[in-house]
Amino acid sequence: MYATALLRLRAALALFATGALVGGPWDMLWHLDHAFESFFSPPHLFIYGLAAASMALVASILFDGKLRATFSRGDAGAPSGRALPPALLFLAGGLLVVLTSGLLDELWHGAFGVDETRLSAPHAMFGWGLLVAVLGFGSARLALAARAPLGPLEAALLAVLALAFSLYAFLLPFLVYSTDTTLAAIAGLPVIQAQPGAAHTFRIYEAWHIERANLVFVPLAALWGGLAASLAGLFDGRKSTAVASVALATAVYALLWYGFALRLGLAGDLRTWLPLPLLPALLVLVAGARFEWPASRTEWMAGAAFAGITVLAWPPSVGVGNPIVAAAAFAAGVLAFKGAGFFIGAVGGVVAEPEARRVEAIVVVLGFLVPFGLGLLDLFMRAGTA
Repeated sequence: MYATALLRLRAALALFATGALVGGPWDMLWHLDHAFESFFSPPHLFIYGLAAASMALVASILFDGKLRATFSRGDAGAPSGRALPPALLFLAGGLLVVLTSGLLDELWHGAFGVDETRLSAPHAMFGWGLLVAVLGFGSARLALAARAPLGPLEAALLAVLALAFSLYAFLLPFLVYSTDTTLAAIAGLPVIQAQPGAAHTFRIYEAWHIERANLVFVPLAALWGGLAASLAGLFDGRKSTAVASVALATAVYALLWYGFALRLGLAGDLRTWLPLPLLPALLVLVAGARFEWPASRTEWMAGAAFAGITVLAWPPSVGVGNPIVAAAAFAAGVLAFKGAGFFIGAVGGVVAEPEARRVEAIVVVLGFLVPFGLGLLDLFMRAGTA
C-alpha cells in the first residue's frame, strides 16, 4: 500500500504543480493580449482543471482506509478509525483553500467585473492556498519517509515549489509590478485601456504606489527571505540541497521575468527581472554554519545581505537619494529577515510533525484570515480611488 500511496501522492503533486507553474505565467501573459470576458479562460481552465485532477487523486487516498492509514506515523497522536492523519488534513486543507479561492473569484467577478487587484480576497486566497497546499504535500510526503525516504532531488523539487508559492503569497502585486515603469507599461496596453474596470485596477495600483519602490516592499521582501531561507532546507537537512534549490529557483525566476520584461520592452532595465537576493543570504547562512559562527550573528549578517541588496536594487521612492530613508528601509528589512524565524518556527515544525489542532490553525489563519485581511485592504484602496 505504501507504493500505491506514494505513486498517487506524487502524481497529484505533479498535476498541481504543473497547473500552477505553467498556468500562472500563461494567465499573466494571456491578459496582456486578451480582454477579460469570462472567468473560464483557457489559462483558468488549465489551472483549475489540473487542480481538480490533483484533488481527485488526493480524494482517492482520503476515502481509502488502507491508503489513508499509510500516512499515520504510529505515534501517540496518530488518528484512529476514520479520522484523517494530520499530514493528510494539512494537504486537504490547502487544496480546499485553492478550490474556495476559485469559487470566490467567480463570485467576485460577478459583483465587480474585471475590476480586481492582486490584493483582492480571491487572489490572495489563491496565493496563500498554493503555499498551504504545497506544505501539505510536503508533510504528507514526509509521513511516508520512514518506508520511502526522500532523495535529494525530490526534496529539492519540494523546496523549489515552496519557494515559488511562498514568494507569490507574500509579495502578490509586488512580484509582478517591479517598477513604476513596469506598472505604466502594463496599464498603457490597449487591451487594458479598452476595459474600464481593468483600467481602474491600474489606477488603484498607481494611486497607492503598488510597486517595489513602496516603503513596505523591503521589509515585506525580507520577511519572505527569512522564511524562504528556512523553507529551502525544510524537507532535507542537507545544506547542498538547500543551496541547489535556491539556485534553481533563482535561475527560473530570472528567465521567467526576463521573458516578461522582454514582452513589455523593458528587459534593458535590470530591476524589472532581477531576482530577490535569497541566494546571497543563504550562502551567508551556510558559511556561518561551516565556520561555526554564532547562529544569531549569522542570521543578522544574512538579513543585512538580503536587505542591503534589495535597497540598492529597489530604493524607496519617498525621499529618493535620502540616506536616512534608505537606512530606515535597510534596518526594517534586517529586522524582518530575522523575525521570520518566528513564522517558520510556527509553521515549519508542523510540516515535519503535524498535529491536528496546529494544522487546522495554520489552514484557517494562512488560508482564510490573511487573505480576507488583504481583501479588506483592497476594498479600502478601491473605495479611495476614483
